[in-house]
Amino acid sequence: MFDGGTLLAFSSDVVTFCELNRADPFFGMQVASTRVEPQLPLDPENYPVSTRPPESAKLALSVQMKGYTVSAAKQPRWDDRLGSLQPGKLANLCVRSANPFAVEPFQLKSIKFEPVTFEGTVISGGWGRINGCGDNSSAG
Repeated sequence: MFDGGTLLAFSSDVVTFCELNRADPFFGMQVASTRVEPQLPLDPENYPVSTRPPESAKLALSVQMKGYTVSAAKQPRWDDRLGSLQPGKLANLCVRSANPFAVEPFQLKSIKFEPVTFEGTVISGGWGRINGCGDNSSAG
């Protein structure tokens, strides 16, 4: 589909607290990259390495990153405000504990979000306000 130009946007449909860990984008990326569901693996006797068929359904990490960022913003027509780092867009971003392109696919779910910013303010991770981002009216 993506080779034909279809816009692919990714997210999670987690609806209960019990499965909250499945909402992590890197959990979804690991499953899409390996076709192995780490919490519900298939019987390896019938499915080598517990890979869900077809193996050809594995998605490239670059396709997934675009689907969680630029394409996810484009689908609801918010790409003029977010989805990529550009002047004038909201400073919504996160710093990852590792480069997803440098880890093994079976380790993607171990990547954590360090500081997370929303409209220029760190909401998780403890860096405080990012200078020059968002509304500075409350900055000292």
